[in-house]
Amino acid sequence: MIFIVLNMALSTNAQEVFPRTATNSPLEHFVLNHPEQINTGENILYLGLAPSTSIRGSRIKVIENEIDSISDEFATWKSKKGEFRAIRKLFNQLHRTHLVHYNRESLFADMFETKEFGCLSGSLLFAHIFERNGIEYQLYSSDVHAFITVQTKEGKKLFLETTDPVNGFIYKKSQVERRMSKHLNANSTRGIRTISAPLPLEGEGLAEKVDIKELSALQYYNLAVSAIKSGEIEEGNMQSKKLNVFYKRGKTLKLNTILEAVKDNYQITFSTK
Repeated sequence: MIFIVLNMALSTNAQEVFPRTATNSPLEHFVLNHPEQINTGENILYLGLAPSTSIRGSRIKVIENEIDSISDEFATWKSKKGEFRAIRKLFNQLHRTHLVHYNRESLFADMFETKEFGCLSGSLLFAHIFERNGIEYQLYSSDVHAFITVQTKEGKKLFLETTDPVNGFIYKKSQVERRMSKHLNANSTRGIRTISAPLPLEGEGLAEKVDIKELSALQYYNLAVSAIKSGEIEEGNMQSKKLNVFYKRGKTLKLNTILEAVKDNYQITFSTK
């Protein structure tokens, strides 16, 4: 059914921005050429899975069903225990089932294949579950980190540090405020060395609020930076263009600056527009 939907959508696209040769899969081809359809529900999940080179066919539906199953179980806990206790139980369970092997270069799809995760992908998984259950949450991203906060109906604000399975469920008001201050205040961001994604200029830049679609797209930022660090400038430029489809803020400008800075060194001519 997914392929039928994708093929119908693609057949109506007379002029593709990203040809098939520039994409990993039919899924990514659909996502990048139809950004207007990436809005809510399963379509945002497609964006989260699109950067992976291993996602094919029925596997997309399997992952969707897996997230739905976790969400249904969480809904049961929430109805019996309330939001605070249900989120704490979810935090502990996901670190046993999905957030198992830390890999700073892993993608969202990797959690469902190898149980590898990073701060970005871990935060995304919580966001998908919260979206399905009406939980009030906020995603943040900085040059060194991604994290998620929650405002429960019981009146508690939570800071979920997904890369810390032991102490990452932070609920005491003073501790939450201290964590937020470190990531949001200009005088505190340098020197924060939490487990983080492979980003350039580490230690610079304040955390900014992002939505689930933007955080999903920031996987392309990490892929672009990894490519640039490896000297694969053309690949870095392509990943930057993919990022630009869904995310057009500070990190996009930073990538463009980096690409321009290294362009002459590698004697490669390209555009980052």
